[in-house]
Amino acid sequence: MSEQVKAYFRRHVRKNQRDKTATEVERLFTRDVLPVWGSKNIDQITKRDVVRLINGKADQAPIMANRLHSHVSHFAGWLVSQGVIESSFAEGTRKPSNEEKRDRVLNDTEIVALWNIACSAAYPFGDIIRLLMLTGARKSEISHLRWSEVDIEGERLVFPAERMKGGAKHIIPLSSQAMGIIQTLPRFGRSGSQPVFTTNGKTSVSGFSKFKTRIDNQMKVALGDAFEPWRLHDLRRTAATNLAALGIRLEVIAKVQAHKSNGASAVQQIYNRHSYEEEAKAALGAWGNKLSMLLNGETDNVVALYAK
Repeated sequence: MSEQVKAYFRRHVRKNQRDKTATEVERLFTRDVLPVWGSKNIDQITKRDVVRLINGKADQAPIMANRLHSHVSHFAGWLVSQGVIESSFAEGTRKPSNEEKRDRVLNDTEIVALWNIACSAAYPFGDIIRLLMLTGARKSEISHLRWSEVDIEGERLVFPAERMKGGAKHIIPLSSQAMGIIQTLPRFGRSGSQPVFTTNGKTSVSGFSKFKTRIDNQMKVALGDAFEPWRLHDLRRTAATNLAALGIRLEVIAKVQAHKSNGASAVQQIYNRHSYEEEAKAALGAWGNKLSMLLNGETDNVVALYAK
């Protein structure tokens, strides 16, 4: 089976998936699939083998078991399309765990507490948190940011297509607050390929789980009984929610966060080629200003950017 897996990586995964996704797929197969199935002939893999593999993973990591199921199912489907097997050995199997849809949005008090804690944190984690709050970007987009993607003169971040979940180039305009953070960051050399956030000057930062635990402990002190669990991805939803509260149109929020539709029809997506960059810049500027007002206790002065 190992030869078919190698062919799958070479002919499909590396050609059709983003680098990060391809790496994740290969890691899952190398760690979880090949040690169990690698010595088997591909036509010996059965539905029962899939169920055992997925259930074994679910006992340790339910959500990762869902991802493993998806990738194994896709691999089996690819084998069918290539004429290697007649039918999918994953057909009829199911993901082992239900995943609750997240709707957590940090309230103003939590936003202020988190910002102040992030300000006191050492580079690079505190700066990453604040940029996530200001831009509404994905964690991977900011934590793996490289200097070649930072347009200081244009006051924006420019992500190449291969870095984006949707496979298209993406621009995030930077508010004055975000630019203030970018301009104070240390730089280890002048190569554009160097990571913006790093602890060794060579590779992008890692170790978020430990940092998140420290932040949670500080937030529990700051918020007391009002503390509620949260995730880094909730900052993205929090930014989008605050943009909507400021009267920002849905199509602008979609462009800010690199979402394809957000309610737009297929025809609109095809024919509307407007970049919305100026609108996105105004929107993130308004969110940055609202955040500054919250930090200064000026909640009564926060108003919508556009009339609803």
